Amino acid sequence: MPVEGSSRRIDRYYARFPNHLRSELIARAVAIPESEPGFFERLRWPKDFMRMLDVNPETLWFDDLFLLAHSNNFKDVPEYRAGVRHIVARLAGQGRQVAVNYHPRERDPDWLALQSLGATLIPHAVPSEFVLLFSRRRLGAVYGDIGTALITAKWVLESVPIVSLMETLDVVDPALRRLFEVLGIDVR
Repeated sequence: MPVEGSSRRIDRYYARFPNHLRSELIARAVAIPESEPGFFERLRWPKDFMRMLDVNPETLWFDDLFLLAHSNNFKDVPEYRAGVRHIVARLAGQGRQVAVNYHPRERDPDWLALQSLGATLIPHAVPSEFVLLFSRRRLGAVYGDIGTALITAKWVLESVPIVSLMETLDVVDPALRRLFEVLGIDVR
């Protein structure tokens, strides 16, 4: 079976995780290194964009960040609500600064009522990539469920623990679990 992109006319591939490419492609892979923090910080437009959203980028400093998928996926899963609330309450109770970046299409500003447990809510309009980049120097861990935002977090913050709570929250997707494990995302 032909592999998309395996043409002899293509002499190289740029990949963030080149060791995870198919064998037909790996010999021509060029690794893209972890982004250098100073580059993003020197750009003016991300800060301007954040100010347009009435968010001061200098306030995006957290110990733990939760990137959560859309509520439509989990409204009928009581273990999900209870599990996320328990973990956020435990971390906040330890004096950690916890932030939540709900899915950008989420209508309810805090459908899991995490602010009442001590979490800081990041406005839905703020892209999770910006939160990761602006808070990267302090983040202790990034938590999520089965959202692909965890893959982005691993790409942007290779040295920060990225944790999928799919088992704890009882929302296991076997294929996504394998992918997370291959990328070095801790599955709990």
